[in-house]
Amino acid sequence: MKTLFKLLLIVVLAGYLIYAFIRTTGKEDPTVCTGVQVTFTDTLHSGFITVDEVCRLLKTAQLDPVGLLMDSVDGQKIIKTLEANSFIKSVECYKSPNGIVNLNVTQRLPILRVMPEGRDAYYIDEDGLKMVERQYNANLVVASGHIDTAFVRQHLLEMAKYLRANPFWDDLVTQIYVRPDRKMDLYTRVAGDMVIHFGTSDSIASKFEHLRAFYEKVIPNVGWSTYKSVSVEFYNQVVAERDPRFVTPEKKLPVLAPPADSTAQHTATGTANPATGTPAAPAKTAATPAAPAKAAAKPAAPAAAGN
Repeated sequence: MKTLFKLLLIVVLAGYLIYAFIRTTGKEDPTVCTGVQVTFTDTLHSGFITVDEVCRLLKTAQLDPVGLLMDSVDGQKIIKTLEANSFIKSVECYKSPNGIVNLNVTQRLPILRVMPEGRDAYYIDEDGLKMVERQYNANLVVASGHIDTAFVRQHLLEMAKYLRANPFWDDLVTQIYVRPDRKMDLYTRVAGDMVIHFGTSDSIASKFEHLRAFYEKVIPNVGWSTYKSVSVEFYNQVVAERDPRFVTPEKKLPVLAPPADSTAQHTATGTANPATGTPAAPAKTAATPAAPAKAAAKPAAPAAAGN
């Protein structure tokens, strides 16, 4: 009898618990959504997306949660819709008990503006993904010229990442021009018309180190207008070509004989030594042509003897 009573009691308690669970879980939350809180996780760099645009995207997709019961707000659908935008990398969505839908948005940040010859311009982010052209206020390096998708991924993306990671060059370099031979030329904010023949993306860090040594040790002594080009295309070399428009007769150096190696096509007056940062050969060769001038005075002696 006692055993039967215990079994009956267990059944009654189990039934009550099941009933209570169903009533509790089936009850709708009466809380109504009163607003959307959008937070951008990357605030160091401005992106394309604003709070107003996120809200506009939700309204366009008929997913604006304001005025709806919190239980009826589909967070997963909101995430999927927003992440379909090319300027949004990822979204986190959660609901607060006070009726606020919170959205943590991670943007895709452009690191380079690409303007291929004869085609529409676009941006790329740090993953190399293409972003459609639109107004963007932040200063970005512009790549133009003979560019295709493969060149962007193999060369320009690595160059853009290096510039972004090095503020000195990110502030200085304004444009990358890709020549028909698939080598890069750089233009800066302070060098005027002077072009930097950079070559390929091989040894990027080393090339910029040599270039910085040239900027810090040579340019302060001669000025920006002295050279029309600087080349770091070749391994462990900085080759500078003087601009004849800005070289006065007092400062003009003789043209050096082209070296036997592959740098001949870029060699001109004023080759800089990357180790010391000073023009190496020209200063010494300038003194040798002066010797014949002194020797010319000797024929005058016989005339004096004739008197």
